[in-house]
Amino acid sequence: MNTNSLTVFAAPNKQSKIIAKLKTNDWMDVKEETPLWMKVLAQQIIGTSTKNVNGWILKEDLLSKDWIKLSAETPLNRFEISDSTSCVAIKVIDKKTNKPFQIIFTDNPSEPIDSLFQTGDYNADGAPDFLETYKDGDKTYYDEYIFDKEKGIFVFDEKLSG
Repeated sequence: MNTNSLTVFAAPNKQSKIIAKLKTNDWMDVKEETPLWMKVLAQQIIGTSTKNVNGWILKEDLLSKDWIKLSAETPLNRFEISDSTSCVAIKVIDKKTNKPFQIIFTDNPSEPIDSLFQTGDYNADGAPDFLETYKDGDKTYYDEYIFDKEKGIFVFDEKLSG
């Protein structure tokens, strides 16, 4: 987490009402995701009692403020990875607005290597996709994320990954 607390909002919008501040020992379960937000059911520990909280957290608030810019880009997007030992995430940034439009948490055991992060049209649909390569011991794996034109986001493609 960025700080000692995590802000929970009533809606997936920073201007919405703040309904709680979660601490490190509070528990949460992700119920739904949007490209930048997570809807959570949290249990906030207050003294010896608990309080259930339903709300939205900004994905970026879960991560270190330190991001590493990757050299691979598409015509519309650039990419950064979180510089965190606890969680690896990829931030997709719109080049026109210079604002993130998607944060993707990965299950990879190690951070992706910049030289092994590539873009291309991996499913031959005319839209740029990206490929994240990572190592686990002596084995090398790759995850392919395909741009879903209908949703306007990158989605993990299990069939093309390996």
